[in-house]
Amino acid sequence: MEQPLTTRLPKEMLMSLKELSKIENIDTSTTVRKLLVRAIKDWKIEYALEKYKNGTFSLGKAAEFADISVLEFIESLKAKRVLLNYDNDELSKDIKSALEW
Repeated sequence: MEQPLTTRLPKEMLMSLKELSKIENIDTSTTVRKLLVRAIKDWKIEYALEKYKNGTFSLGKAAEFADISVLEFIESLKAKRVLLNYDNDELSKDIKSALEW
């Protein structure tokens, strides 16, 4: 169920939102929701990348947290030039998990 959210925005940001809404031909609320969906997805991927880099998340856990597939997460790692922290046990677990999908 959707719930309202009230926030204060700088004038410049509000003007940008209105401009985007006009370009997209949608109302400002829809524009804000679309931008938030994208920002949350990007934030989750960035957070998962950091947790993976410091060893807090395994590859599978990072992909799960980011709500993307392991292959998509690996592509994110490649894009950010992050090396895989992979041992044989983790590889075996991830292959088994992937085959169960």
